[in-house]
Amino acid sequence: MKYYCEKYKSLTFYVDGVRHQFLDGFYETTNKKEQTVLNELPDVKKLEKGEDEPATS
Repeated sequence: MKYYCEKYKSLTFYVDGVRHQFLDGFYETTNKKEQTVLNELPDVKKLEKGEDEPATS
């Protein structure tokens, strides 16, 4: 699953005490624990399959 964060391009988050960081606004993972944490972050958007980045209005 791929995630996008426009506001914080190098957003850092922790899962089980391990540091993870977005690179240029993107983060990709198949880890269920990481996905659970990312789904709870308000500034992070989960990208659907084939979507490179969210459309801006």
